[in-house]
Amino acid sequence: MRLLYQSARAFGLAVTYLSDIAYLKITLGKHNFYTHCAITPLNLGASIFMCRAKYTTHLLLKKEGFNVPKSVLITTKLYQTCSLNELTASLNFPVVAKPAFRSGRGRNILCNIKNLNALEDYLNHHLTDDNDILVEEFQHNLRDYRVLILDGHVIGVAERFGASVVGDGIHTIAALIDQKNVIRAKLSGHMTISPLCVDEEYLACLAQANLTLQSVPLKGQVVKLCHTANTGRGGDVLSHGTNIHPYNAKRLSEAAHALGIHLVGFDVLCEDIQQPFTHTRWFILEANFNADLTLHEKPYQGPAVNVSKKIIWALIKRYPLSYLYTLFYHRRLFFYFKIATCIIFVSILHRLSI
Repeated sequence: MRLLYQSARAFGLAVTYLSDIAYLKITLGKHNFYTHCAITPLNLGASIFMCRAKYTTHLLLKKEGFNVPKSVLITTKLYQTCSLNELTASLNFPVVAKPAFRSGRGRNILCNIKNLNALEDYLNHHLTDDNDILVEEFQHNLRDYRVLILDGHVIGVAERFGASVVGDGIHTIAALIDQKNVIRAKLSGHMTISPLCVDEEYLACLAQANLTLQSVPLKGQVVKLCHTANTGRGGDVLSHGTNIHPYNAKRLSEAAHALGIHLVGFDVLCEDIQQPFTHTRWFILEANFNADLTLHEKPYQGPAVNVSKKIIWALIKRYPLSYLYTLFYHRRLFFYFKIATCIIFVSILHRLSI
């Protein structure tokens, strides 16, 4: 919210941080708007609710002709009454399992589940009455991107990478994780990132590479720790500014329109975002109504894009007269704006009197 706060102030809007409820109040003329975390007033409630329901999002996008992974929704009732083999008959392993409603920042997502037994273990641990599980086919050898769309235009593109460490030939993987966490802690003041935290997927990735936390990788050896490319799970980000193939930008803008959402961060898997989707494999994984703006505005690597300024300007454009009211009555720096307005008004009256 700090980025939105700063941008709103830069436009001369009255902004108040309500610390007791962690909301940001933005006043535009006589209108009050609220933001919470990365949720803005630009989107309609129904569209937000739809994007929260990942399986619903998949169904709608598929119906509209967009590529989404083949998936199934497993509820507690279905899991109790049907065999897991029957529920997943339409899918090919390996698969990804994630909460269907609450998996923010990569929480409780497990990738590359190779068989029914492993999936059953996951479901027994994570499936609850108030949180269904989405199971989808795992897509190999594709790059992971976050593409931020605002009112039908791409305003940010960032490539995401799963957590990893680079060997130095001296330290164990556990020690390398600790070293990287020291660096990430220094960055957490202005970036939405979390430390690398060893979990089930970390251990699985190490096991697949015949490694353990006590292994000492060779100097320069990249050790992948997590398939889930999320900064909340220790992942890294490379900003590409707004660089994307025009056809891909068009398709993702159409996807946002299909969902009826004005501001959305699409999680996209593809071979290369600079190559047209028509010639490559590509999938839309999720539509994030509360997309992390720091991926684009405060990236660890790559060019920064002031997306929060564009978001506040989009809000202003919806209420232009209210913004003029704000400028005229509430900001000292617009003294000359008032004088100019008065001069124009007097000039018009003079012309009418002639």
